[in-house]
Amino acid sequence: MNKIKIVPSYARTSVMKQLVSDQENPFDKQVLSLSSFKNSLLLEPMDEKEEEAHLFDDIKNHISKENIFYEQLSFPTFFNYFYGFAKTLIRYGITEDDLPEKDQQDKSKKEILSYFLNQNIVEKQKADTLENVKGVEDVEILDYFYDDLADQKDIDRLVVKGAKFVTDRKDNQTRYSCRYANNPIKEVIGVAQEFVLNKTDLSKYLIMLNDKETYIPIIRRIFEYYNIPYSLQFEKTSYEARRFLALLSFIRKQDLDSFIHAYNYRCFFKSS
Repeated sequence: MNKIKIVPSYARTSVMKQLVSDQENPFDKQVLSLSSFKNSLLLEPMDEKEEEAHLFDDIKNHISKENIFYEQLSFPTFFNYFYGFAKTLIRYGITEDDLPEKDQQDKSKKEILSYFLNQNIVEKQKADTLENVKGVEDVEILDYFYDDLADQKDIDRLVVKGAKFVTDRKDNQTRYSCRYANNPIKEVIGVAQEFVLNKTDLSKYLIMLNDKETYIPIIRRIFEYYNIPYSLQFEKTSYEARRFLALLSFIRKQDLDSFIHAYNYRCFFKSS
């Protein structure tokens, strides 16, 4: 297997540029997203659009007419909801035996999802191939924020099989970084996973929040789940925290008042 660097999709271009600036030949390595890497493992990958069209034409032949969603399966949007959800179940390793059957609606949903789970769809092929892959010692997984727990599960599996989790960070330098995702829960999970994977010296880190009412209950739940020690400090704000928040305010508002506020906190000066 050629040398491969796995990065989130959003980081691929910047990593390629970094290889060039480091005077490395970017064509000596493949820089792939995790999804692209899994696709590359398939011997004869089926086009997922073709797969979707085939399943759309076929599904009603396998679903009982007593199913309360039977007629809605003729609508592409409704079909795609179940198709997409089934792929998510596969990525998380959830089987049809795990699905609830409390009432008729649950049973109807389970029948439809079971149809997808019992097909040899591309998502299942990816999962099976990743489970059995060998020779990943030359695969490097770069230290970025992977906001999908299923992706993180796949990354952990690759690391166990010999892939290298690589960080290029210089911990002796003061760094500021901003973490964001689709929702606060994903943000906190991303930070927690980063701490755990990097075996971080937590005494060197300060997490600043702009909405403590929303984030603190989430931090308590997620950090306790990952056994990450933490302490909370209210009202008292360090100079570094106020400086960072002033810069963040300017980035968001980009007006004169926020610029002056950030300037007064020396946000645009090099640290000595």
